[in-house]
Amino acid sequence: MANSDHREELMAATKNDRVFLALSGINGWSLVFAGAVSLLIAAIARSLAGVLISLAVLGHGSLELRFRKAASENRDGSRGRTMAFNQMGLAASVSLYLAYQALILEPTAVIEALMRPPVSDALNLYPLDMRRWIIHSSPRFIEAFYALAAAISWIVCGATAAFYWPRSSRVAAS
Repeated sequence: MANSDHREELMAATKNDRVFLALSGINGWSLVFAGAVSLLIAAIARSLAGVLISLAVLGHGSLELRFRKAASENRDGSRGRTMAFNQMGLAASVSLYLAYQALILEPTAVIEALMRPPVSDALNLYPLDMRRWIIHSSPRFIEAFYALAAAISWIVCGATAAFYWPRSSRVAAS
C-alpha cells in the first residue's frame, strides 16, 4: 500500500516537473525573443530607454532559461524561489520603463500628432465636441494605458512567481 502511494506521489511530481519545465521554457524563450526584437527596434530608433528595457527583458529571459536548465539537469527544485525572484524583477523592470515613459510623455506632442493626417482624418468623422474631448483626453488615456500595462505585468509575473515559489519547499520536504 505504501509503495502504491509513493508511486502516485512520484507520478504527480513528474507531471508537475513537466508543467514547470514547459512553462519556464515558454516563458524564457518568449522573453529572449521579445527582448531581441525590441532591442533591434530600439537600436534602429536610437532609443536609449528602449535599448535598456530590451536588455533587461533579454537578461530576465536568459536567467529564466539558465535556472530552468539547472533545475532540469540537477532535479534541483530550489531554483523555483530564484525563478520567482526573477519574475518579480521582470515586473519591476517593466514598471520602471512604463513609469519613465509616462513621465516623459509630452501632452502637446500627443495632441499635435492627433491633429495630423491620417489620424485627424479619422477624428473628423466624429462631432466637434467628441473630437475635442478625444484629443484633449488622449495624454491621460496614454498614461492610464501605461499604468494598466504595469499592473498587468505585476499580475502575470506575480502569478508565475507564485507557481515557481512552492517548488523550492516541495524539494526541501522530500
